Amino acid sequence: MPAALFVASLTLPLALFAQYPGRIDTTKPSKGSTLRAVAVLEWTGTPGKPSASRLIPVSVFDGDRLHDGTLYLSQPEPLALESGTEYELQSTGKPVGIFDIFSAGHNQLGDVDSWLGYGAWKPMPKPAPPAFNSSGLTVTGLNEDEPVLLRKHPKGAETASASATGNAAASKTATGGTGPVDPDRPTLRRSSQASGSSGQATQPAATSQPGGSGPVDPDRPTLHHLPPAPTTPATGDGPLRETGLNSPDPNRPRLTYGKPKNLAAAALELKGNPPQMQQIVAVSDPTASMPHPWTYSWPSSFDQANARRALEAIARAALTPKAAPAPTPAAKTAKSAHPNSTGHLVTPLTPPVRLGQESFRSFELEYGAAPTMVFSASTPPADSPTLDANGQPTAEPPQRFVTLVAQPDLYGNPIVLKKNVTDAAHLDETPRLRLVDAVDAMGNNRAELLFERIGDHRRTFALYSVINGSMQRIFTTVPLP
Repeated sequence: MPAALFVASLTLPLALFAQYPGRIDTTKPSKGSTLRAVAVLEWTGTPGKPSASRLIPVSVFDGDRLHDGTLYLSQPEPLALESGTEYELQSTGKPVGIFDIFSAGHNQLGDVDSWLGYGAWKPMPKPAPPAFNSSGLTVTGLNEDEPVLLRKHPKGAETASASATGNAAASKTATGGTGPVDPDRPTLRRSSQASGSSGQATQPAATSQPGGSGPVDPDRPTLHHLPPAPTTPATGDGPLRETGLNSPDPNRPRLTYGKPKNLAAAALELKGNPPQMQQIVAVSDPTASMPHPWTYSWPSSFDQANARRALEAIARAALTPKAAPAPTPAAKTAKSAHPNSTGHLVTPLTPPVRLGQESFRSFELEYGAAPTMVFSASTPPADSPTLDANGQPTAEPPQRFVTLVAQPDLYGNPIVLKKNVTDAAHLDETPRLRLVDAVDAMGNNRAELLFERIGDHRRTFALYSVINGSMQRIFTTVPLP
């Protein structure tokens, strides 16, 4: 269940299909609305225990419009990246972990600040224990008309419940003493660590005897503080180093800690875009809802394999270089043909395009919907030369990329809704589309496709809606490095 709590919404509109609007929204939101944030966690290392990570805010939905997560209330940092904010990490709609924000930083890219969040990846919290009713019995049924199982109240339950209530009240008092500088600025629900509830029992005060009672053993060894060390006369050597704890050097520099103690479990800040980098969707929403997996379940593996083969053929045709102008008969005879064993001229066949980095995924973007298939592939990079029919290396064109989004017709044949074809030399003109995942960005139990649009020197994230056999881009973030 998502853990972050948004308590307000923005009243100044940002166009639903807008790119960077050229200014930062600072209008205070009205109270009483619920917000939903979507972000992308990028990391290297092992899932759950990354070696380096960062969270990129994508969008904030206020119940009416999508706003850019970087620009939404970005003073002093975006609302979506406030310290203590929790995000639920999702893989195709299935919760797989929690990411706690501890700090935020930004890089200047042109006239836009690119904000990033840093924190720790934590496992999903365990289900809460069953609550006890006034009669001291637990009720396992959810419907009053259904039969239920009753169990006895365990010993000490009332004491534990009272203790938990007291701890919760103390935590609320502790966290209620301070707040944002702007009293009208909405806040996100803090994690238990950020709110001062560490989940550990307070250590008892030290006593003279291990058991806390009884006389002190006169032979028990004790520790004593050393007296302050003497200083040397003015011989040019300066004062001796102090070894006592009672008289510290007032000019001695000290270390201060401005981050939570559990920051030690956080991964390092991820720099650049390393090739081994992985991505996962993160969602923050206070509304309690059941997990909604977006993976499409095929009737049979045969149907799934047929759909993939059909998309592979379409992708292969899209990546095949366009044929050169037809040569003259003399040039064709001299360059494009060679005699076979019978003496007839034979024109060599163009070798099929090799596909690499293939990815095939299928989604059910709403209950009962037909599968939405996403297939992507590329040609081999330039450092992997191909051979012609005579075994000679050919001049390598720039690496090409293709992404297809399709749905089947009544006969199971894929109908392409979106075809993105580009190459490494034209990424600034036609960015490459790389699928991140399906995500419900507006909390309406219907998923959008979240893509990373990769250019030559910058990138953006975009949400695409697939409705009624068509695909439209509904939102794009500010440029990112």
